[in-house]
Amino acid sequence: MARTKGSVGHRKTAKPRPRTAKARRKEASAKETAASSAQVVRLRKMVDELKKRLEREIRARGIDVKALKNMRQLRDRALQQISMLKKQGSELSRQLKQALSDADKREKARRQALAKIEELRAEIARRKEEIARKSQELARLARESAERAKTIVMSEPPAAEPLPPEPPLEPPERETTSENPPGSPDSHD
Repeated sequence: MARTKGSVGHRKTAKPRPRTAKARRKEASAKETAASSAQVVRLRKMVDELKKRLEREIRARGIDVKALKNMRQLRDRALQQISMLKKQGSELSRQLKQALSDADKREKARRQALAKIEELRAEIARRKEEIARKSQELARLARESAERAKTIVMSEPPAAEPLPPEPPLEPPERETTSENPPGSPDSHD
């Protein structure tokens, strides 16, 4: 039987040919290329991801830097306001102490004035009583004098001759002492 191509017969299986070094290198190179291209893809993804992270970090740090700068400015303003408030507080404290001192002085002066008023009222009341007592005594003396005058006038017989006019009342003479000898300008001779 003749073998023809395409006939189904018993065919010998071919032994695999030993691979050459070149083929092995090519195959290894292809595997390495595939592995390295996969690694390159992974590395590119990682680089992209790191770039994105870095951009986010930069933005965040930029925001953080701006926020930090704003916070420092706010802190400086707050410190200035605090120092101003401390100054105002010490000034107000001084004014309050002075006002309290003035109020204490005024209160002391008011108490002294009230005590003086009470003293003067007591003096006025005492003098009123003295004046009232003296007025009563003068009224009593005036009544007694009027009674005496009445009794004198009633008891005297009518005089036939008129009485000589009385000299005007002169001020009482001063007693002469060794200081004012007679004939001095102060003596009344």
